[in-house]
Amino acid sequence: MANVYFRVSSSDIRKAVKERVTDPIVALTKNPEIRYKIAQRANDLVEPFVPKKSGDLRASFHVVQNGKSTYLAWGSPSVGKTSKYAKYQHDADDWNWNRHTPGTMSHWTELLERGEFLFDDLADYASEIMKKELRYDR
Repeated sequence: MANVYFRVSSSDIRKAVKERVTDPIVALTKNPEIRYKIAQRANDLVEPFVPKKSGDLRASFHVVQNGKSTYLAWGSPSVGKTSKYAKYQHDADDWNWNRHTPGTMSHWTELLERGEFLFDDLADYASEIMKKELRYDR
């Protein structure tokens, strides 16, 4: 399989949330529902940067949860021929790459890494749902 996978780091999210929130927060490793919500939000943030020639690549996004890990994934045999295409578009050399949609880019997952501007937006979102979920448990 040539899909594109990006691991949503629970420890990075937790550290960023602890910097923003003084209340106790939920442990992400024990709550797959919250990890899934964070992964969906991550896709919402990064989607404008994912190439969109026909829309199949964006439509192929799915969340993969394996134990305590959560991954964003692009490419699926059920959505056109996106398995190899996702990897090709993601790993393309930007200097020689002919973008089909203005504003899109290769290596779009890097925008979600700690220290990048989309990571801060993701951490802000996580701060709210991690606090909110705990309040319901009380």
